[in-house]
Amino acid sequence: MNIQTLIRFLGISLLINVSVQGKTLEEADSLYAIHEYTSAFSIYDSLFTSGFASESMILKMGLIAEGSGNYPGALFYLSFYEKTYGGDAVEKKISEIAEEHDLEGYNVDDIQFLRKTFFDYFEWILAVLFLFSALLAVLIVVNSIRRKPKAWSSLLLMLTLGTGIYVLSFYERSQAHPGIIMAPKGYLMEGPSAGSEVMEPVAPGEKVYILGKTDYWLRVERSGVEGYLRENQVWELK
Repeated sequence: MNIQTLIRFLGISLLINVSVQGKTLEEADSLYAIHEYTSAFSIYDSLFTSGFASESMILKMGLIAEGSGNYPGALFYLSFYEKTYGGDAVEKKISEIAEEHDLEGYNVDDIQFLRKTFFDYFEWILAVLFLFSALLAVLIVVNSIRRKPKAWSSLLLMLTLGTGIYVLSFYERSQAHPGIIMAPKGYLMEGPSAGSEVMEPVAPGEKVYILGKTDYWLRVERSGVEGYLRENQVWELK
C-alpha cells in the first residue's frame, strides 16, 4: 500500500467514523428530548469514552448526572465543560453543587486563580510569544544583511525567547491537572501503598490536583495537603 492509498483510506475511515458518531449523537439527543435520560446518558457515555465530546453533549451529561443524584458525576462533566468551553453559568453551578455538599477543593485562592487564568489563556500567550519571536527573526535577518553590529545581540535575544517558548510549552504539559474523586469512600495516604499511613478521609465529588503517578497511585494535592489516592478513585480532568 503506497502513501497516497493509505492517506485516502485513513481519510475515508475518519469520515465514516464521524458520520457514525453524528448519527449516534442524534439518536441520543432524540432520547433526551423525550426525557429518556438514562438511555440518552448511556449513549453519550459511550461516545465520551471513545473520545468524542460536543459542547451540548457534555452539558447534558452533567445535567442528567445531577438530576439522578450523581453529584460527583455532575461535577466531573460540568468541570470538563467549564475547562474546555468556559462559561460563568457553569462555573456558578459547580460552586453551588460543591457548596451544597460541603466539598473540598472548590475554593480558589489568589495563587490558584492566577494559575487557572494563566493556563486558560496559555495558547494565546504562546501565540503572541511565537509571533514576537518570528518578527524578531525577520529583523535579525534584515540587520545581518545590512551588517548592523547589533545583529548578534538580537540573535541571542531571539534564541533566549525561543528557548523560553519551548520550555513554557513543556511546562504547561507537566503542570498539575484537576481530578474529581468518584469513589464512595476513600483515604488520602501518606505513600503509594495500602499499608502506608492514613492521612485523612476524602469524599466523593471533592476536587484534587494530580501532581504525578506511581504505579496505580496518584500523587495529589487536596486543599494544600499532598498525599496519594488510588488511580481508580479519581476521574482526571485533562
